[in-house]
Amino acid sequence: MVAGHRGPELPSNSKSRRQEPLGRVLEQLTGGKMTHVPYKSSAESLNALLSGQGADIIFENLAPALPQIKAGKLRALGVTSEQRASSLPDVPAIAEVLPGFSIVSWQAIFAPAGLPKPIVDRLAGEFIKAVQDPALRAQLLAQGVEPGGMTPAELSAFQKSEVEKWARVIKAGNIKMD
Repeated sequence: MVAGHRGPELPSNSKSRRQEPLGRVLEQLTGGKMTHVPYKSSAESLNALLSGQGADIIFENLAPALPQIKAGKLRALGVTSEQRASSLPDVPAIAEVLPGFSIVSWQAIFAPAGLPKPIVDRLAGEFIKAVQDPALRAQLLAQGVEPGGMTPAELSAFQKSEVEKWARVIKAGNIKMD
């Protein structure tokens, strides 16, 4: 979460609207309210914040925001992961103030259904090994990406919990897709 200098507006981009549910989680945990402000893209909301023409806060992945934070053009108020980000160790995790707040952006690699288990296990092992490579890990961390790695079973359980969590947030926040 990064701050500008205006009122409590919550931007989201009209394609993914990923920021709106993040703001709704914050509202649900704090009892506060924010006004939803739609933007065409995440980049547009970030540029509006930078120019002082947009919302007061945005939720943004670290990769696009990190250069602006490092340059002093944005102030990071908190990270949405349970732990502080390696690339911003002085910025608290929101969970330090609001226990239970944990929202991460994640990527996964999927294979066709029916792929034999030995192949799935080998591919998963190789991907986990790759993201632990010191050179690749350093590149990812420098971009604000915290490399992880899960077994197929761990990923399945995590994905199921994410679907359940976001279904509750969307229902409680009465979020509607346009």
